[in-house]
Amino acid sequence: MVAVKELTELKTKILTQAAAAANRGEVDVLARLTGGASECERLLREVQDLEDRYAHLASVVDPPRPRNGDRAPDLPNQTRFSHKQVGAQLRSDWVDNLARSGIRLAGHRKRYETPSSRSVAVASANELDGKPNKWFLGLPAAKTDVAVLLCASKSGKVYDIVLPVADLGRRWDILSRSGGQIKFNVRKDVGDFFLLIPGNDPHRVTDYVGNHEPLRS
Repeated sequence: MVAVKELTELKTKILTQAAAAANRGEVDVLARLTGGASECERLLREVQDLEDRYAHLASVVDPPRPRNGDRAPDLPNQTRFSHKQVGAQLRSDWVDNLARSGIRLAGHRKRYETPSSRSVAVASANELDGKPNKWFLGLPAAKTDVAVLLCASKSGKVYDIVLPVADLGRRWDILSRSGGQIKFNVRKDVGDFFLLIPGNDPHRVTDYVGNHEPLRS
């Protein structure tokens, strides 16, 4: 399997040759190499997306075990929460916080409606283990007007990305789908959030973080 390291090295080599071709004025060669660099960048995004999805799946099937000293031992009868329970609590807290700000959604679990009957689907996920500032979320592949992605960081902060499906346009149709779910791969770069879509440039969704206007109508 082609690795990120190999693709990165190949891209660097192509860009070096492209710079030399530009200096020589070889337009045809430059165009060919530029296309190769773009293809490398596309493959890099796809490989990184696959690695993130694998890391998420591995953390669900075989959660990392804490080393000695990482945390205090469990107390007798201490409650242990599953991934589903944690996700349910994130969604419940988010809906309750919206209600306190005057936005009331009707529904339960991952499906809700606004007062004007706009459908809202809510997904939640913790930051990927070993991959800081990355989240992998899923929603049932059913028609909805608004998709909400609750991304919980290791620090405990929850970022809510409120995405009207109409704003995504054709991007909604080409999001990864498997097992009856639509998959969302979110990455945070410094202060910006991006939705990673296989075969496409990252889609900046920073402006949708904490934007609750689509839920008021």
